[in-house]
Amino acid sequence: MIRFVLLCTSLLILSHSSYAVTDSVSLGVNKDKVVYYSLKNGVVSSIPNDDWHLAFSMVRFRLPDRLLAATTIRINEYYGVKLFKVPNKGIADFSSVDTTGWRNWKQLHDSDTSMWMGAFNRNIKLSDAFNFGWGEYSSAGSHPILGDSLYLIQLPSGQIFKLAIQKLDYDTTYFVQYASIDNSFNNLVKVNKKPYPTKNFVYLDLQTGLVKDREPSSSTWDVQYCTYNDPNGNPKIGPLINNTCSAENNWVIPCYQNQKYDVRYNSMGEFGMGNDTLAEIITDQNIHIQTPTGNYNMSFGPNNPSTNTFVFNAVACDNATGIEANSKLNATLFPNPTSGLIQLEVEAFSGKSIAISDIAGKTLFQQALNNNSTTIDCNTFAEGIYLLRIAGEGKSEVKRFVVSR
Repeated sequence: MIRFVLLCTSLLILSHSSYAVTDSVSLGVNKDKVVYYSLKNGVVSSIPNDDWHLAFSMVRFRLPDRLLAATTIRINEYYGVKLFKVPNKGIADFSSVDTTGWRNWKQLHDSDTSMWMGAFNRNIKLSDAFNFGWGEYSSAGSHPILGDSLYLIQLPSGQIFKLAIQKLDYDTTYFVQYASIDNSFNNLVKVNKKPYPTKNFVYLDLQTGLVKDREPSSSTWDVQYCTYNDPNGNPKIGPLINNTCSAENNWVIPCYQNQKYDVRYNSMGEFGMGNDTLAEIITDQNIHIQTPTGNYNMSFGPNNPSTNTFVFNAVACDNATGIEANSKLNATLFPNPTSGLIQLEVEAFSGKSIAISDIAGKTLFQQALNNNSTTIDCNTFAEGIYLLRIAGEGKSEVKRFVVSR
């Protein structure tokens, strides 16, 4: 790993804008590592990423923003774990699962845009605030999340188990039952949150039944470089941001301290282009990332496919002198939804620029603005949700809009 840091001081005081780093991290020849990285301190840890099957959230319940996050369960799909929901069956049917035609059952995938949407949460009922996909909250007794779904899980070895998350008791302990199809093997594992208050996830190896404390404290890292699958099951390789950070891909709009961006788990850009070959990784990414220690501008490349090594630069963003970086611009965008053209009106200030990206973070349109009102042609955009960021002189604002035809 190469790490070059340039630090300039004035009167022995270090400012955000005087920091720059060039660094690299490797996932290994077999892409079997995950590297946790801090923009302030460099590599926090580099550990195997192929020794677990399920990941359980260690976040504790808090109303109203930590409900789903406290019940998230993810899978290690990149390394061959496959999860299927048994149709029309619940936990009461655990001992008598009929696996006829199981390959045609609904396969579930993790989200790569939200850390807190795991494969087990995919059947969440959005109309029910206390349903979390695999179970439902109960106000009785220990206030458990009671499991209501039955799953079939295939391990990388090809071994198949039926599996149920029986409950999450007192927001402290997951009870996980899994068994062979013929019930010749049956195991109940408890995954306790209490010992891991600083971690995002704790991991389970279904073959050994061991609970694994693998990742560093969530307060120590900003980005994890790893392999993963997207929601369609396609393998990817790239950096994913910590839940404490936010990021965007943008070449035009200036980067300032204290800005917050559209938060996405895979905010570092669309890497891999639908596969996990490092040679395919886009090297023209220009990422603004906010971390607990400051805002940075990141760019990537040239990468090394033979060793699966990422090379990147990070420069601290400027301070917005005399102007609040997150101050609003009172921008108006209409019509929304639009079938093709949108009109943007924004208050007067110099140095305006705009950029439009899709929800994956790919920049589709960017330009400088010389007027307070402009028309943008979106006829070439596919139907979907888009983000328009307007910025200048330290001010910024993000508008969401929908293209619908």
